[in-house]
Amino acid sequence: HDVAFNTLSSCAPNAVLFTFGDNQTYPLWYIQEIEGFRKDVRIINTSLLGIDWYVDQLTYKINDADAVPMMWKKEQYLGDRQNYMQYFDNPSLPVPKNQYINLIDICNFMNSDDPNSKVHPSRGGDVNYMPTRNFYVPTPGKAELVAKGLVPAADTNHIITEMKFVYPKETAYKSDLAILNIIAAVAKEGWTRPLYFDAGLRSGDYGGTGDFLRLEGTVYRLLPYKYNDSIKIRQQILGTVNTEKSYDLFMHYKWGGGERTDVYFDEPNRHEFVTLRMDASSIANVLSAEGKKDKAIKLLDRVMTGITRQSYYYDYTAYFIAAAYYQAGAIEKGRNLTRQIVQNSEDDLKWVGSLGKSKEAMGFDVKQQFQVMQSLAQTAYYSGDSSYAKEVITKMKSLEPNLRELLSQKSGPGEEE
Repeated sequence: HDVAFNTLSSCAPNAVLFTFGDNQTYPLWYIQEIEGFRKDVRIINTSLLGIDWYVDQLTYKINDADAVPMMWKKEQYLGDRQNYMQYFDNPSLPVPKNQYINLIDICNFMNSDDPNSKVHPSRGGDVNYMPTRNFYVPTPGKAELVAKGLVPAADTNHIITEMKFVYPKETAYKSDLAILNIIAAVAKEGWTRPLYFDAGLRSGDYGGTGDFLRLEGTVYRLLPYKYNDSIKIRQQILGTVNTEKSYDLFMHYKWGGGERTDVYFDEPNRHEFVTLRMDASSIANVLSAEGKKDKAIKLLDRVMTGITRQSYYYDYTAYFIAAAYYQAGAIEKGRNLTRQIVQNSEDDLKWVGSLGKSKEAMGFDVKQQFQVMQSLAQTAYYSGDSSYAKEVITKMKSLEPNLRELLSQKSGPGEEE
């Protein structure tokens, strides 16, 4: 419930929000339909977006949310029309490989009934296709972006308004095509409709637009520009961070009982805590890089009280909070949290070491715990806390002899060295 509240609170008025799956979507629908909160936000469940009747619903106003702009016409998505679309390099329609084509024109091309916009594959029948995967989207000028409130005037020297991206798939299914048709239509209308993606979407659902996403709290907003300032880019997130809005949102977020010490949270709920910790650490790191270390520390303090150790133990996700404390100059807070994470890792490693032959199956877990401890030691050292860094290394050396065989195991399928 509170995750749904936080998600909807993060969206601008009359926004379109793409979600995925039941766990993300149903709480949002509940809080809108039953509690009447933020009924202006149009929620699009990408899990249903491959069904024609669901696409058709987007053309109607629901509650306080306007119809969703789309390039598609009804006859172009009904039934089996455009269930999927393949990329095809058509020699008779030369498109230079390094050239970017207007997404509006590409959508019109893919939607067209003109025989010249189709190919005849070997299995028979003329079909529409995607002639290129290099797209650009029309963007307003900087003055217009400022006038529309899409970018602060002070940031205009730090942005690139040329919106080019490469579509990441060889085959786009109906849900993918719907997203492209919506982005193209919003661009055609001058970016007056805010577009958001839930941070938990599958990577392919962003359509290759990652550089143009901007984190606002726990959701990504798609904007027709990107920042060229490297301090705004962090590995844990796509695109960049709106630090001021994200800080304000986190300071007003609800925690769903995570602030208590007597509530058990199952795996799906813990996953939400992972998102909150990871996003908060990313936002705090950018705040620190911008010289706003006081705000970074307050944000991290808020997350620490919002997600207690009893609600979700201090695993690798807490490492990012500890590292963010160190980066913000809060050495003592970083050390205190690091000490608890290291203790957890040490307890786990001692337990594995006490097992008999069955410990042979624990190689991945052992290497992960050692990696966490090593990363914490490095973070402490480079933050000026060298004495505690040496303490962590000493613990690792004392644990290593009993686990040497597991640490030397080759990684299995799906694992990383």
